[in-house]
Amino acid sequence: MKNQINKKFEPLATYQHLVASTQLLIREILKLNGTVNIIDDTFNFINFTINGKTYEVIGTTYTHTTSLLNYMICNNKQICKKVLEKHQFKTPKGFEVSTKDNLKIDLTYPLVLKPLDTNHGIDVIVNIKSLT
Repeated sequence: MKNQINKKFEPLATYQHLVASTQLLIREILKLNGTVNIIDDTFNFINFTINGKTYEVIGTTYTHTTSLLNYMICNNKQICKKVLEKHQFKTPKGFEVSTKDNLKIDLTYPLVLKPLDTNHGIDVIVNIKSLT
């Protein structure tokens, strides 16, 4: 399992024009012998069939079961983390800060900095080795 965590994302052939999260979803669908159809490349809108059931997904965020509450939870990393932990899902160690001055704890480097309100890797900073 540890090797999978450290494994670098490799684009999925023929689906490289889609965002990484959609490619990862497609990879899992294909592992389950499902079929995938791209409906709209711009919005990463796909439908897929597994075991005779067809599902539609837009950008891995919106599905046929998506409610506004689920959307709001998934678009805030701290709230999403709390909900996942409540249901015994393992999540990476993390906490919310607003400035470097708020960091009064010992940190283990390297760090990853992720804005609370973006997705698809937007504005993520990786391999932070110090706060200076």
